[in-house]
Amino acid sequence: MKTTFKPPSLDRLTEVDIAECEYGKSLVEVEGVVSPSGQGGWPRTENYSVHCFSFAAWRRPGEDLVHKNSLTILRPVPVSGDWWSEYPELSLQRISVLLSGDETRAIFANKSKTKPQESGLIEIADNLAKPVTIATERFGDLTLNRSIGWFEGNTNWCGESISIHFVADETQDISASLAVADELWTDQLLWKKRVGDYAVRKLLQLKNKDWLDDGESPLTAMEFKASMTLESITIRPDGSMNFWHRDGGLFFGHAIEVSGTHEEGLTDAGISG
Repeated sequence: MKTTFKPPSLDRLTEVDIAECEYGKSLVEVEGVVSPSGQGGWPRTENYSVHCFSFAAWRRPGEDLVHKNSLTILRPVPVSGDWWSEYPELSLQRISVLLSGDETRAIFANKSKTKPQESGLIEIADNLAKPVTIATERFGDLTLNRSIGWFEGNTNWCGESISIHFVADETQDISASLAVADELWTDQLLWKKRVGDYAVRKLLQLKNKDWLDDGESPLTAMEFKASMTLESITIRPDGSMNFWHRDGGLFFGHAIEVSGTHEEGLTDAGISG
């Protein structure tokens, strides 16, 4: 028999958020633009999970002022089901929530029966829908991927086409990441060798001990490196870098990640996915 989902009662609604955060005791209505920065979720109790999304801009109904700071929203949902599509990115929504004291977090109580006022919000949604592109001399045009928060493009690395990702700072500036990339590309042949050698040092023994296919002989360092194909490089403002590779079947389709910083060198390698 199908049961109806019952969210936590008002007096227990703050339990949805495990962060140390003070909330008001009364529900308030807010309306806003659902952020394109991505949504997520996780199990909370045996009775419900948490759907997490955010408003890129919001206000209380009747206000002319639009708060452009992000409002994180935690929504209790049934343990099973596809709930992410109910609040699509860039849609305008009006909901009833418990609002945190600093007005950065909210716990969802219910959806308002009243539609949000479009004025002021629809303009923000339209602006967020427009592509943001940065033109660079070395890496061409880089486009902001709003769901992740980085700028991305395609470029050449040691004669091969790869994807390049630049993580922006809080002001969406990538100049620090670009400076690191310029130095990296100047010595790209050296860094290609460093990355391959480091992956061998960290992962060849693992491959030959635990990841040999039936009848497969142990690999040499040269064979291991020949199987790796660089797909993308991610660079952050603090100088940290991630080199992502297809594994060529070394680990049955898992990605190989080699990471480190430009100043300190390579510091870690592993498999994921």
